[in-house]
Amino acid sequence: MKLYPFQEKYLAQLPSKFIFSCDTGTGKTIMAIEHYARTAYPKPLLILGPAAKMRVGDWERHIEEYFGLFAPEVHYYGYEKFSRNPTIKEYAKNGRTSVWREWLAEHPIGGFAIIADECHRLANSQSGIGRAVFEVSKATKHFIGLSATPLPNSWLSAANYFKIFGFSKNISEFKKRYCNIASYKGFPEIIGYYHEDELKRLWNQISKPLRKEEALELPPIVDIPVKFETAKEYVQVRKEMVFGDKLLDNPSALLHALRQSTMVPKIPWLDEFIDGVSSNLVIFYNYVAEREAILAMLKKKHPKRLVFRQDGEKHELLEKGIWEDLKGRRSITLAQYQSGSTGVEMQYADTIVFFSPTYSFSTYHQSIGRIERIGQESNMTLYSLCATATIENEIWGCLRDKKDFHESVWIRENVLQKA
Repeated sequence: MKLYPFQEKYLAQLPSKFIFSCDTGTGKTIMAIEHYARTAYPKPLLILGPAAKMRVGDWERHIEEYFGLFAPEVHYYGYEKFSRNPTIKEYAKNGRTSVWREWLAEHPIGGFAIIADECHRLANSQSGIGRAVFEVSKATKHFIGLSATPLPNSWLSAANYFKIFGFSKNISEFKKRYCNIASYKGFPEIIGYYHEDELKRLWNQISKPLRKEEALELPPIVDIPVKFETAKEYVQVRKEMVFGDKLLDNPSALLHALRQSTMVPKIPWLDEFIDGVSSNLVIFYNYVAEREAILAMLKKKHPKRLVFRQDGEKHELLEKGIWEDLKGRRSITLAQYQSGSTGVEMQYADTIVFFSPTYSFSTYHQSIGRIERIGQESNMTLYSLCATATIENEIWGCLRDKKDFHESVWIRENVLQKA
């Protein structure tokens, strides 16, 4: 697997313990595997990440593609499962402790390597995830964290990294040296930071940014497919011909119900993905139900994010004069294909998630064109979400072949001929 020159430059002389602070679309996964191969192979590899992202299987595919028959021993865990401590009742029943404790008991110190994907999830040193990853990181010199946003909130987010890299013994020591804490409101509140030059210097020792603007060798558009297993809701709708409380009494209704039933596993993936995106994002979707599910997730998990809508109810066109103000804001634009694929300019964003595919190749092409226009200064990354072994796979196949998907043909071949 050949790296781009900018990736080779990034990896040059990196220590075996480091944070890859790289934008989405710059190849963090491939660079992490390459770095492991150079510094730790063939030691067992522990790959950690958000459960929703780990279920997609991208890491397994990349490992297989890179190593082939010579793949090392690799263990994949979602952060939640890896860090969870059993209840007293669970422990009494089977005697098992947490996965991370079992891992340390089974692997000698220095005998394994860690890749922590979306490592901003472990930035909270007092969380279960933060504590578990810190404990296992102490047993190895090979630790790579990956995130476009490793410091999601403030310098306090650096506390666990400083523990992992040996700059601070614990959170109390970190706060005592760096945090200006006031209690005049009746509770402790961080109102500023001491020794910020030192914080920056230490952070730069363990992390290096890589922005899309630096990835000059990348094609102007990188298209990344994201594949999901068939949701049980999809199978149930197909079998019972019922969607919610609605009886699907015609083939067209069945088709649209099947399409909407693929979104269940996509929502948690999107939640985790948004956490790790450092730029402005556009999400294209088809159905009102998809929009409402996304909005509900954003309200619950990302309430402070700036959200715009382009749909049949709201047209929040962003004037070019405010695009500059959106830099670094990590805004999210929800665009229904019918409303957002034509006559709208979105050069303020460089990342697109196609939450579900459209039937029309022209509409799909035009949706990309809302961002790929004169004035776009960044490379673009497209994420195409697809539930495999479903109708979505067929729709994406048509779009890849630059063809429209015809509902009537699918109904004739998949419903009427089987009736």
